[in-house]
Amino acid sequence: MDSQTEIIIKSVKFKLYPNEKQKNLIEKTFGATRFIYNYFLRRRQDAYKENKETLSFFKCSSELTQLKKQKEYLWLNEISRTALNYSLRNLDDAYKNFFKTKKGYPKFKKKFSKQSYSETNQTSYYADRHHVHISKLGKVRTSDLRGNIPGNGRHINTTVSKSKTGNYYCSMSFEVERKRLVPTKKEAGIDLGIKDLVITSDGEKFDNPHFLTKYEERLKRLQRKLSKKQKDSSNYEKLRIKIAKLHEYISNCRSLYLHRISKKLIEDYDFIGMEDLNVKGMTRNHHLAKALTDVSLGGLKRQLEYKADYYGKIVETIDRFYPSSQLCSNCGYQNKEVKNLNIRDWVCPKCGQHHDRDINAAKNILFEAKRQFNTRAEKTA
Repeated sequence: MDSQTEIIIKSVKFKLYPNEKQKNLIEKTFGATRFIYNYFLRRRQDAYKENKETLSFFKCSSELTQLKKQKEYLWLNEISRTALNYSLRNLDDAYKNFFKTKKGYPKFKKKFSKQSYSETNQTSYYADRHHVHISKLGKVRTSDLRGNIPGNGRHINTTVSKSKTGNYYCSMSFEVERKRLVPTKKEAGIDLGIKDLVITSDGEKFDNPHFLTKYEERLKRLQRKLSKKQKDSSNYEKLRIKIAKLHEYISNCRSLYLHRISKKLIEDYDFIGMEDLNVKGMTRNHHLAKALTDVSLGGLKRQLEYKADYYGKIVETIDRFYPSSQLCSNCGYQNKEVKNLNIRDWVCPKCGQHHDRDINAAKNILFEAKRQFNTRAEKTA
């Protein structure tokens, strides 16, 4: 890679199939990294409370080295050194974020919350098509990695995690050269919705499959059965895993569908305009919350943005309060009656143009996104 090459970070996630010995070590590492995080969170709290002392990452790292020499903590030597240090780094970052934003003071990690640990590139690297080498674990069998792992990217870190269904996953981050798709010289505005997931300014519509609604009755049946089981019994645990697997299947279906849509949009258009939707605020409306959660508008927006960055395309977001549905894309007249969501098509009182509500909104989003992008480009020129 020469000095002119653009370097970005790319992450790849894949499933692991560890043997019993490797599973035991992964579980030990989950517990050890959680223990170190909680131990030094308490140490930092006590140091500040007693002496007004702020322990740095390097001070904690030095104490960790001494801790591993003590008789009651010798078991920590079984765990990857970089995984323990990464846990300390996460704690230090949590404190930095708290002091920067004054929100989200670091909390103690719980045993039954998210199970994961990370380590740096010093000890983890890609092995071959069906295996990955991870520190202390050795070669671990994986799903087919063909075409997923960058051949010449610099490895940054590895994260091993466990889902609620008991499956193990590995995520690896690399520094890679930015890829460039062949320019299409096409641009589009997209309007996101619930009835149709995506509507483009070209008139193309992508259906909303309603994955959660499709399996809702099955979930209800399983959850009713679960409520009648004795908590922490073997039958309770079997049913809990069954429900978790169904949730994971729904999530995977939704994610795959969003990836297909986002990939098609990025391949078809060089410039995409979209609204900056307040999804968190919208879910507070109990009439829309379930439908919005099922459709995952925030997930689609995130995918479009990182894929655009990776392939050198442009995604421009406009203000969420821009009245894209009310404006006539032909003459600019604002029809405030269109605030009513039941109005799906309307005729402009000024120019007589007939509009499909969503396609018209997508055209207005494209116009505003281009105006916003050009204005910013002129200011920085």
